[in-house]
Amino acid sequence: MIAEMQLDELRLAIEQPAAHHVVVFETGLAPDIPSTILCRRAQSNQVLI
Repeated sequence: MIAEMQLDELRLAIEQPAAHHVVVFETGLAPDIPSTILCRRAQSNQVLI
């Protein structure tokens, strides 16, 4: 089983490979991606009645 990644871990998992391949993110986009992932993960864990 793979443990859930925290915000900093997600950010590094996105930014480090991108930097290796000389990918430049639009200003503010890189920090938004991990936040969006965590938000969607939290939403998917909610029980709807």
